[in-house]
Amino acid sequence: MMKTSFKTIVNVVCSLATAIMLISIVTSCIPEDKSPNSAVEGAITLSTNELKLGANAMDPTPMVTVTTEYTSWEPTSTASWLTATRQANSIIIGTKPNTSDEVREADVLIITGGSVAKVHVTQEGGGAPGAGTPTTLTLDIEPLNIEVPTEGDRYLVRVATEDKEWKVETNKEHTWVVARQFPGFFELTVHPNDQSTERTSQIYVTMGDESKSIEIKQAANLAKDKYGLPFFSIYFDIKSLLKYEVEERGGTMISYKPGGYTVNMNMEITWIPAVLIFSPTQSEVFDELHYEYNKPSDAFRRAWFITNKREELMMDKFLPYLEQQGFKREETEMDDNFNYYAVKKIDDALTIAVQVEIAESEAAPRSYVRFAPIYTQVEDYATYPSFPYEAKETIEKGIKLADVKEIIAKQKGNIVQQRKVSEISAKTFDKEKYGEELYEVTSEVPSSSHADIVNRRYRFDWRYKTATEDLGKVFQVWEYRKDVNKMMWQNPNREWRPTREFSKLLEQEGFEYDMMETLKSKGAGYEYLKKVTYKGESCEFRIFFGVVNDGIGSVDYINNGSRALYVIFYYKKAR
Repeated sequence: MMKTSFKTIVNVVCSLATAIMLISIVTSCIPEDKSPNSAVEGAITLSTNELKLGANAMDPTPMVTVTTEYTSWEPTSTASWLTATRQANSIIIGTKPNTSDEVREADVLIITGGSVAKVHVTQEGGGAPGAGTPTTLTLDIEPLNIEVPTEGDRYLVRVATEDKEWKVETNKEHTWVVARQFPGFFELTVHPNDQSTERTSQIYVTMGDESKSIEIKQAANLAKDKYGLPFFSIYFDIKSLLKYEVEERGGTMISYKPGGYTVNMNMEITWIPAVLIFSPTQSEVFDELHYEYNKPSDAFRRAWFITNKREELMMDKFLPYLEQQGFKREETEMDDNFNYYAVKKIDDALTIAVQVEIAESEAAPRSYVRFAPIYTQVEDYATYPSFPYEAKETIEKGIKLADVKEIIAKQKGNIVQQRKVSEISAKTFDKEKYGEELYEVTSEVPSSSHADIVNRRYRFDWRYKTATEDLGKVFQVWEYRKDVNKMMWQNPNREWRPTREFSKLLEQEGFEYDMMETLKSKGAGYEYLKKVTYKGESCEFRIFFGVVNDGIGSVDYINNGSRALYVIFYYKKAR
């Protein structure tokens, strides 16, 4: 006999006061209920001794479990509006709609072996005549689904109605779901899942022209999974991870490194991700499984499998498995016989990308399957009403140091720093022209001059042997802005990404994303370019932006040491 458990799942209210309550059938192997709500009278134990129902009998739970040493017993109702039917070791309790204003009460009695147990039922009044008689078919549950365990389950749908014209149907192609209709209820059976993937089906409750569907979702059979997948969640829940990897997958945790913040030699605060390593003993292919998650946010960072069975990862074997699990292949420029890529959307905020890296030689067969999160912006952020071109205009005017100082004075700002900088740290228009050294001036920008910009940095082309007064013209402008979310948002992994609103503004202005320059920055920011003609030459007007003072590095005079957006504007010769 299939083992089942208590589950109050769904109430279905039909025309002419139909109430369908979905509940779980229990078998004789259910242990005695020791909960505080159980009632014990003599040799009979009840899961509850009191029910309070609405006028339409929609309130859960119209079921009582009976535990007794006697096998011969039947429930008895003390009122005509109250029904009680034995089903295995449970009592299905139903009511007719209460159309009066008065609350009414009655009892269900269970008598066996000289012992008596009682369930007291109270039903609310229905108000004016006709109340409690809905005229449409509705399902009183959100979401409309039943989650069934791998081993399957059996459920009872109770129908209490004055209208006997109703029916229940299943998807005939899904033979693993069976519904048998009886007078007053139907029995739903979901057979065990012998597949390594989750499966879904539907049941349909119909009366007249109205019909509603309930989705059935059954868990995958992990024991049938040759490969296995990591645990995916935006935020890392250690208990859930261990339950999945150890209890459900049968794996063994090899090591755990807690991670956290550290300070490097430059006195910059950085973080080290926490790492867990498992031996996925149930997998026939993989030898190790590593997880990384960030501290202190506990956000999932990445996971990867390691194996020496490289042939099991070949595209003709492993890709069909990934597709079974809901992944979709995406072709990239780096694809070949030993590397391929696929993605799977988990929800609106999280997509999982998988990169398969197969060793090219049997002599060194160590291969990897890497899983990483792609976070999607869910919240909306306001951006600029128009693109901030002030810096572009400043560069095009060709102003010199004296002009910059005059601008700062007019804004009633202060110069907070003047210095030489090596070109290694600078983006230049022409390396040969600007030489080995640059010169920069950083000033405060009063809020009366600009509400968002707190500091502006001007960079001049300057040869080392030239006097400071003879500096060249401004070729690059940096701006530090307070409102970070005008351009960027932070995902759960503590990574800053361009907002979709600012990305749209960039696209409207004709900017293109420069992936190579972005990668060169090693996470410092994002670079975009716009092809223009500058001084009669084909050039690229570029914008590079990121976030400073977010726990990595610190410049006290920028936004008083608080987090700030930095934006770099400059020209570069077209490639």
